Amino acid sequence: MKIWYRKFRFKFIRNLVEVLTSKTSDSAIAFGFAVGTFIALLPTPGLNWVLAFCMALLFKKINKLSLFFAIVFWNPLFMAPVYALCYVVGDFLFNVFHLEQWESLLPYTFVSHSGKFLLGNIILTSIISVLGFHLALKVVLLYKNRREKKKLKEKKKPESTLLLIKPGTKLL
Repeated sequence: MKIWYRKFRFKFIRNLVEVLTSKTSDSAIAFGFAVGTFIALLPTPGLNWVLAFCMALLFKKINKLSLFFAIVFWNPLFMAPVYALCYVVGDFLFNVFHLEQWESLLPYTFVSHSGKFLLGNIILTSIISVLGFHLALKVVLLYKNRREKKKLKEKKKPESTLLLIKPGTKLL
């Protein structure tokens, strides 16, 4: 179990650093993560990779690595609580805005429940994607600032502490 965890952690961190050090702009990286988050949270199991590939082709300036990283990040462990929350939000909105009249038009209970779920999903997915954009932008900026500070620190270090003495110089 520990070996599997170490391998997964190593690959996760390696891919994250690859995304953070890519040559695209900070906003392109954040936009890629936001679009990937939106696609990953949609209730389209299996089709999210196809949608991500289409988005990568459609938007040329989007960071493809961060797009696919977001889809991997939102794995099924995170999806179950998000989907449950989507239904709760949709049910709340149906009750608050008195959308029960539309519910009577739907002949089956399954269809009415899926309508609540889809309404909540669109709203929550949009909110989480916007938050993901801002969070990803903040992480990229923090990482690049830390990296720049580290480079400046390395430049300021003295190259050698060896004291060169010319021949014939008297020492104390």
